[in-house]
Amino acid sequence: MPRLTASDGQTYEVPAEGCLIGRGEPAPGEPLLLDVGGLPGGRTVSRRHARLFQERDRWFLHVELETHNPVTVADRLIAPGESVALGSQAAVRIGDLHLLFDIRAPGEAAPEEQPPAPNAWAPWAPAPQPLTAAAGTGPMQRVNPFRGLMIDEGVWADAHEYHRRQANLHQLAGHGWGIVEGLEVVADAAVPGGFMVRPGVAIDPAGRTIISAEERRVQPGSSAGGMAFVTLQWQEVPGAPQNPGNGQDEFARIIESASISVERTIPAPPAMELARLFLRGFPRNAADPFAPQTGEIDLRYREVLAGRRRMEFIVTQGLLGGEPDAIDSAHQTGLRFMLNEIGNATSLRPRWAGATQLSTIHAGATLCYVTSAGPIAVDGAALDGLRRFLLTGGILWIDCCSSSPSSGFADEARELTSKLGRRLSAIERGHPLLTLRHVFGLPPVIGGPGLDVLEGDGIVVTPGDFGCAWQGGAAGSPLPRETVRSALEVGVNAAVHAFRRQRPFDALTLDG
Repeated sequence: MPRLTASDGQTYEVPAEGCLIGRGEPAPGEPLLLDVGGLPGGRTVSRRHARLFQERDRWFLHVELETHNPVTVADRLIAPGESVALGSQAAVRIGDLHLLFDIRAPGEAAPEEQPPAPNAWAPWAPAPQPLTAAAGTGPMQRVNPFRGLMIDEGVWADAHEYHRRQANLHQLAGHGWGIVEGLEVVADAAVPGGFMVRPGVAIDPAGRTIISAEERRVQPGSSAGGMAFVTLQWQEVPGAPQNPGNGQDEFARIIESASISVERTIPAPPAMELARLFLRGFPRNAADPFAPQTGEIDLRYREVLAGRRRMEFIVTQGLLGGEPDAIDSAHQTGLRFMLNEIGNATSLRPRWAGATQLSTIHAGATLCYVTSAGPIAVDGAALDGLRRFLLTGGILWIDCCSSSPSSGFADEARELTSKLGRRLSAIERGHPLLTLRHVFGLPPVIGGPGLDVLEGDGIVVTPGDFGCAWQGGAAGSPLPRETVRSALEVGVNAAVHAFRRQRPFDALTLDG
C-alpha cells in the first residue's frame, strides 16, 4: 500500500480508493481526508488542496481548483485543475509542506549513493518558478468595505492575505530572492558531527522574509555516505492559544520563523540551500572555502540576493616613525588612487582609515600598507601590534620607496617577517596576487628587473615601489601607462586576497 511520509517522519497509509490532502474534517460524501494541518508547513495547505487517486495501476495527484499555495512534484509546478502521475519516491510539496509519496515495498532499500569526486559539480537549485506561481495561485482579492459589512474570520483572513501576497510579489519583483546576510554553516565544535548555522536574514523564493536571530545547531542524522543539504525554510507556528467557547483551542497569533534541517536531496523552492557536503565521518570546515573537498562543508551553491549591500574594506597606513613624513604623504596619493580602483573593480566599499602607529592599527582594517625609504626597524610595541593585526587575517603590505631605497630592503623585510613568525617567498604563476581579479602570467616588473614580489602568510613585500606607481610614478619620473595599470591591478588582487583571508564567508557571499 502506498505511503505518504512527512518531513517530521509521520507516515500516512494511502487507501486503494485514494484520498484528499487538506485540513479539517471530511464533508459528507467526500473520500478520506488526510488532515495535515498539524505537520510542519501544514498551515499553508488549503482545506481541500489535492487528491490522490489510482488509475490503471498508476497513482496520480490532482490539484484542486480552489487552492492558494503552489504544488510541485519532483520540482515541477502543477497548476490547479491539473493531474500528474507519481513515481516511486516522488517528492511532493504543497505550500510549505514536504511529503514523500512511496510505492516501494516496506523495507525495500533505495539504491546506494556513490561519493562524488572532489569538487564535482552538481545543480545548485531546481528550475525557477514564475512570479505568479511563487507568490500563490488565484486572483488578487481585497476586501471592499461598506457600511453594514459583516466582519468575520474569513474577512480578516482575506484582508491579511491580500497584503501578504502584495508584499511577497514586491520582494520578488523588486529584489529577487536569496540570502541577504549571514546564515553560514560551520562545523559545530561543541557537538561532534553536527552543524552550526549562524544568524542571518533571507528572502525565500515565495517572497517571504526569513529571520533567524540566533545560532542554530543541526544534526545530519547519519554519517554513512550520500550527499546532504542543509536546508532553510520559512515556517509559521501558531501561538497565543484562546478558547472561544466552542470547546476547541484557537490561536490568536502566527509566529513566523525559520526551519533548518538536513535533507538528502537538493531543496526545491520555496526551501533554500545553505550548504552541502558528502557525509563521510564528521563534517569539517573547508580549508579553502572556494575549493572544498569531500567531507568539507561547501557553501558555494547558496543563492545570494543580488541587491545586497556593499561590504566595507578598510585600509590604513602604518608608520615606521613617529609622524607622517613627506614620503608617507606622497604615497597616500597613490593609496587613494588604489582605493578608487578597488571600488571600481570589485563589489567592496573601500574606506581609508588614515595613518597610524603600528602598535595601534585600526581594529577593523583588512590591509595595512607600510612605506619604507630606509632601514626597516620596529620596536617591541610595533611588533605586538603587527602580530595582533595578522591574527585577524589581514594583509601587511611593506613597500620600498624608490626615492631612498635601502640596499638591504629584502633582507630587512625577511628579518621582520621572521620576528613575526612567518616566512617570505617569491610569488609564482597562479598565486592569488596574480589571479584573483586580474590575471598575470608572470609578476609585473615595477621599479626594475630582478625585484621580486614576496609573500608569506599575510605579508606582502614589494621592493619596486608600488606606492609611487599607483600615482603614475615619482615626481619627475613618470611611468608608462602599462606599468601603472599593472601596479593598480596587483593592488586590486591583493585587496581581494586580503578580504578572502580575513572574511572568507563574506567573500563567498560577495562572489556569489
